[in-house]
Amino acid sequence: MTTHLHILGCIGRPDGDRSPSHAYLPALDGLRALAVAAVVLYHLGLPRVRGGYLGVDLFFVLSGYLITGLLVGEWDGRGRVSFRRFYARRARRLLPALFVLLAALLAWVAWRRSTLLDPDGLRRDIAATLAYVANWRFVAVGSSYFDQFTDPSALRHAWSLAIEEQYYLFWPLLLVALLRIARGNRRRVLLGTVLLATASAVAMAVLYTPGHDPSRVYYGTDTRAFELLGGSALALVLAGRRWRLPEWVGAVALVALVVQWLTVGDTAAWMYRGGFVLATVLGAIVVGAVARTSADAGPLTRALSIAPLRGLGRISYGVYLWHWPVIVLLRPPTIDVSGDTLRVVQVAVTLAISLASYLVIEQPVRTGALLRRGAWAARFAAPAAAVVLVGVIVATASPPARRNAAPAVASPPIRSTTTAAPRVSLNPGRTPTAADPLRVLLVGDSVMVDASPGIEAAIEATGVAAVEPGGFPGFGLTYTKSWRRDWTDMVAKVRPDVVVVLLGAWDADNALAHPPDWYAGVVDDATAILAERGARVVWLGWPPTRPPAVAGRAEPDYDHIELQRDTVDAAFRTVADRHAGDVAYVDTGSTLSLPDGSFSAFLPDPTTGAMVRARKHDNTHFCPSGAERMGRLVLGALTPVFALPAPPPTWTAGDWRADPRYDDPPGACR
Repeated sequence: MTTHLHILGCIGRPDGDRSPSHAYLPALDGLRALAVAAVVLYHLGLPRVRGGYLGVDLFFVLSGYLITGLLVGEWDGRGRVSFRRFYARRARRLLPALFVLLAALLAWVAWRRSTLLDPDGLRRDIAATLAYVANWRFVAVGSSYFDQFTDPSALRHAWSLAIEEQYYLFWPLLLVALLRIARGNRRRVLLGTVLLATASAVAMAVLYTPGHDPSRVYYGTDTRAFELLGGSALALVLAGRRWRLPEWVGAVALVALVVQWLTVGDTAAWMYRGGFVLATVLGAIVVGAVARTSADAGPLTRALSIAPLRGLGRISYGVYLWHWPVIVLLRPPTIDVSGDTLRVVQVAVTLAISLASYLVIEQPVRTGALLRRGAWAARFAAPAAAVVLVGVIVATASPPARRNAAPAVASPPIRSTTTAAPRVSLNPGRTPTAADPLRVLLVGDSVMVDASPGIEAAIEATGVAAVEPGGFPGFGLTYTKSWRRDWTDMVAKVRPDVVVVLLGAWDADNALAHPPDWYAGVVDDATAILAERGARVVWLGWPPTRPPAVAGRAEPDYDHIELQRDTVDAAFRTVADRHAGDVAYVDTGSTLSLPDGSFSAFLPDPTTGAMVRARKHDNTHFCPSGAERMGRLVLGALTPVFALPAPPPTWTAGDWRADPRYDDPPGACR
């Protein structure tokens, strides 16, 4: 370890961490090291680094500060900016290592034929990454940065590189235009920069919708530009001045920033309405306090300038590039280790590849040494060790298994208190007709969204019912702030005879964190709103689930998941018992499990008996077969209450099975 840190500390100085006067600012390397460490630990799924994703925000601030300082310094010294030189420097700094990464991913797919990557999706991701529009590609295809269940793209982290490169492309042009319009008046340029940053932050707050996946806001260049502009504003304030913020102010800001990294979860709503702005301001304060040369360093600057931090900071670009693909690919079934041992292996491989990339590719290209004869021999020793390490791990990795090799993989029997037949104790309702159909409202989270086509098809096939789907992703009674207003409006619009509710995942943590009666009280309030116009209310039990292990997330604790499920379902049962006759609870466990009670994503087809996929690859959301089962369950619960006629058996083969949601994400039900 000592030798490794010594090697990191001896790497040559990067030209990006220099002031306009070309003095090296070592503490900025230290900040970069802290930022990349936070991101890596977050992606490794460590629960104690819940806010590690905010390390990217510090990167943005640093990038805005450094490139603006260089541009303003050139403007002050020469009266103009050479765009050709600026873009050439950026290309030499960023492109070579990126090209190697992309080539390596293509080679991995061709060689290993990994089931962990979708070749077609990877090719599209590579094209978007090369064009530096990966963030907008992920927005367009609905790829969630915060998805806890599906296998992510190996280039999902390229969204931030895309934003930075888009900024590098347009900001120099805009900055020079501002300087010319303002005739060099730095205060006017600063005002324009602050106004642009404010507009970006406001866009984030306005476009964010509580209770919905925030990935559009998280990925958007328009909604993240304020972080880079914040760094640029700092550079405009400090450029040409020796004055810096007091180090003690920077120390307080750094502590607050680290607290955010450790505590702020990735779905915290307040982050999009001020939290990211706070992280940007704190980052700018820290940078403004430690952007000093060694001769002017105080305790904080010296602490951030120690050799290990400087070394990690200098290879941080490579670490960021490689860590996520390594996490995605170097895991079971590729390698036969798990838990903390796997994390150590992933970090070691990432550091080894990043060091080799820095010594063999990045520095030689940047300095021009790649073209000088004899340079390779001097640089061979250190990267050779890294290559050997990676080679050994890959050579000893277990062969990948083909997806769907076994049509059904069952878990041990699910521990649940709700495996008995569904109990429906609703008072008899009116007898609907085709002229006056039964009005059914479906509400809930994304699981209900996927179940809705099957439920709707089953009930409407009776010919005497009309179904109104009303579920949306990320919904929870303790998570979505607007549900009372939303449900009141839905009930007023639909005037349902019966409301069917399916939710639970987004309430589980809050339900466990309070006494049992607390969540039951929330469910009771929800029931009152849904039943306000006389509707019967049916609470469906939270379906059994077995989330798979996913790169960048902590390994699932199935006992804890079952405790969450039991807690949520207990509240549903309590409210049903409290309002017997008007409210019912219907268990889903036996419907969505194998005959022995064990969980399986594959279940017997009701007609043919063949094992078919009922759940998507996240083992949570429904495929058509699972939605059909939910439709049969709900129809069976409502039929005796409203004297519904039997639907024709052809309802199970309707067009609803081809609904696009069953291919979201692509291949989810294959």
